[in-house]
Amino acid sequence: MEENDYMEGLILKYLNQEASPAEEAELLQWLDADPGRRQDYQALEKIWQVSGPALHYPIFDKGAAWEKMRARISYSPTPRQLFTLRRGVAAAAILLIVVSAGWWFSTRNNGVASRVVQAVNADQRVSLPDGSVVYLRKGAMIKYTEPFNGKERQVEMSGEAFFQPVHNPGMPFRISTVHAVIEDIGTSFMVKDQEGADEVIVVTGKVKFTDKVQSSHSIVLLSGQKAILKENKFIQLVTTDSNFMAWKTGVLDFRETPLDQAVQDIGDFYQLAVSLAPDLRTEAEKINITARFKNQSLEAVLEEVSLTTGLKINHEKNTLFFYRP
Repeated sequence: MEENDYMEGLILKYLNQEASPAEEAELLQWLDADPGRRQDYQALEKIWQVSGPALHYPIFDKGAAWEKMRARISYSPTPRQLFTLRRGVAAAAILLIVVSAGWWFSTRNNGVASRVVQAVNADQRVSLPDGSVVYLRKGAMIKYTEPFNGKERQVEMSGEAFFQPVHNPGMPFRISTVHAVIEDIGTSFMVKDQEGADEVIVVTGKVKFTDKVQSSHSIVLLSGQKAILKENKFIQLVTTDSNFMAWKTGVLDFRETPLDQAVQDIGDFYQLAVSLAPDLRTEAEKINITARFKNQSLEAVLEEVSLTTGLKINHEKNTLFFYRP
């Protein structure tokens, strides 16, 4: 049961936003290896989201709950390993009821509750208490209070998300990541929280981008600008890539786009690693692609790119390899 115990702990850390990027990747790989695990996890996620009411009752008998859950488990004749893994996940469900319910109610104060929303299996649209809208990319998370209280609207996030906040100068809208604080100044913008760096791209209006380590270190970005905060330094650029919102719009649009940029966009859209053969790296900027794809399969996109450029493409596991035949 050592593996079961480990995965139970990892599931709890992931749902409680305490897992490292490496642990998140390990858990997602484990879930993807077996559709049954993914189904069980989705059930656990629902428990996590609705378990708060459990503590309305004065007594919570964990022993009785476990026996009830045990009675519901189907012990059909499956391979031993799958059986033990599913039993471990069922046990994790009981832990989630206790842990998540306690967490949810411990954050309540005078009718205010902390809420966590995570886009686990697909992109997700979230409406905030003030009418602001957030589009979470798969794997992203936000945490906020409902309703907003105090003199500001504070949102914590990880992953990648597009924000359309309702502008209210009297109650600033601020987003907090591990590295930075991003403040709305009447705008819509993209935030990408990455390991070791944060990226902000402004679509409309302007945004204040502040380093958490040095609060006096900040910049203001205007429409069409982007900046990366890495190692406490801002790298400010003009947005030239039209596909940074492709995951939200479903559209990949290439107009005489250099190969190196195009393959990066394809890799980002389908969340795959991309590699160019050594002989292509020196000429990638000279090979241009013009094509438009809307909600098309990876196979269709790669076929079009191959026909357009004459390149061959290997798709192995989670990596794309471009080379000249």
